[in-house]
Amino acid sequence: MIGINSAYAALIGNPIKLSQGSSNAVSEPSLAYNSVDQEYIAVWRNVTTDFQSLTLQRFTTTGSLIEGNINLSRKPGVIFGPVIAYNSTDNQYLVSFGVQGNAIFPYNSSVGQLITADSKLIGDNFSISSAAQETSLLYNPQVNEYFQTARAFDPDSIYPSDRILGQRIKSDGTLINSNIRLDTSGDSAPNGQVALDSVHNRYLATWGDQESYPNFTVQGSFINADSGLISKQFQIVPPPDFKSNPTPQPPITTTFDSISQKFFVAYGLMNDTQLRGDFVDQNGTSIGSKIILDKKDNYFTYDNFSIAFNKTLQTYLVASTSNSGLIGQFFDTSGNLIGDRFTIASGIKSPVIANIANNDLGEFVIAWETPGRQEGIFAQRINTSSSSIPEPSTIFGIGVILAALPVLKKEYATRNKKALEKV
Repeated sequence: MIGINSAYAALIGNPIKLSQGSSNAVSEPSLAYNSVDQEYIAVWRNVTTDFQSLTLQRFTTTGSLIEGNINLSRKPGVIFGPVIAYNSTDNQYLVSFGVQGNAIFPYNSSVGQLITADSKLIGDNFSISSAAQETSLLYNPQVNEYFQTARAFDPDSIYPSDRILGQRIKSDGTLINSNIRLDTSGDSAPNGQVALDSVHNRYLATWGDQESYPNFTVQGSFINADSGLISKQFQIVPPPDFKSNPTPQPPITTTFDSISQKFFVAYGLMNDTQLRGDFVDQNGTSIGSKIILDKKDNYFTYDNFSIAFNKTLQTYLVASTSNSGLIGQFFDTSGNLIGDRFTIASGIKSPVIANIANNDLGEFVIAWETPGRQEGIFAQRINTSSSSIPEPSTIFGIGVILAALPVLKKEYATRNKKALEKV
């Protein structure tokens, strides 16, 4: 564990305004990091009086915009829920988004678009799935494939209402077999997030089960990345720990730590106004005690929150909204809160938040939407202050610190070297 105190959380530079020009509404940002070109890209929904589109913006690791906004398409109908994943093998992106009222694609289906590293379209839009609600998308470099999960609720589709579907996608946009039904019972909503177990080359997909309202549960299923075989649905969070009103549906996030080889599943409790999390082992069993990331006295709203894990720092960052704005909180791989909450942006209420970790630089990047007079899509880089001196708790922690934070002062490295000699 690295003892990073959030009192040392450093907002790197000013917020970066990614959206340009006039719009009736910009919303639902999603982020990806290009490890080959070492730059970021954001995609969001853009609505004007004439059309709806998806808009892209690349920006450097120092926060400078690369060229201007690029519209992916100007289509009739409704576009919603864009997500983006980066393919490090082919240096390209896949954007997935939902459509309604489109003459080409079925109602409430998800559509994909491949994009080059310099934001050029690769081919045309293609159909991914009959599921498009709460879409989660990732790239698996071990098989050079994308994997998507989403919720389908259209009663006229091939699957009944509220079902969780997975879909494997080749790097050229070709679908691998048909949708995989991930849930086997219950009334499944909302869809959670899919995470890649890079050690065993498989996925953990999560979702909520609202069949026994108000005692919801969090469910999960393992999917083998090579063959598409799945485990049976299993319960991660039992009632009454996951209580919520069905609208709005709080998100469920899932991340994986390849060093400790465990997942972290977080979920919001609207009735209790709490944000909680569980560590989950390779068998799908919750381990340790439940982690309360924040409580109702902090006035958080849990219809929008985001969690990212930085493997280099072995640290998580959770971001959510309070009465004072967009708030961040670090916590470690044991679930201990690190330091105090800190303000990322003030004057923001209930934005959609995208949050990613850059392991190359050991930093986080957060994007959010701001409504009203200051409307726009903004991003903020977050790191730990170079003036801070983390306190290691183990010899392993010292090694990680020296590898992940090379900017530490020479005296600090010398001090730890002497400490090691005494062990």
